[in-house]
Amino acid sequence: MQIRGSGLEVTVPASQSALLHTQTLLPCTFRVDSPPVNLQFLAIFWYLEDKELLRYDNKEKVSSPTMAIDEQAVKQGNASLSIHNVTISDQGTYKCLVIDSPDRQHKEFQLHILGMVSRSWWLKSRQSEIPQRHPSFQNPDGSQ
Repeated sequence: MQIRGSGLEVTVPASQSALLHTQTLLPCTFRVDSPPVNLQFLAIFWYLEDKELLRYDNKEKVSSPTMAIDEQAVKQGNASLSIHNVTISDQGTYKCLVIDSPDRQHKEFQLHILGMVSRSWWLKSRQSEIPQRHPSFQNPDGSQ
């Protein structure tokens, strides 16, 4: 999906999926009207729901230990967010906000977390669906 502003275009996916306990990259790219990107006028913010996760501008970079953006990629218009060791609490609506002063654009998308199910759990959960023999059932040879 894209949103077009007067001098800034931000692009993110409609939704994204990630496996529990893995690393994932949440894509967010932007294009400015007059390249190259001028870092003096650039700020990037990432939010999960209404909570600020990361802030990057020419004065400071604020993030959590499990989240980061590639500062070199930012110069090329890539504000993608890397999440290390994805947890269930990482699921929700993400917002990537890019400011190329005076223009600003943001885009939101859903991150869905996919868990890994062990084989033994899956087999146990399926046992209730396996038909059980009725006590009065007899095999052709007369045994039960």
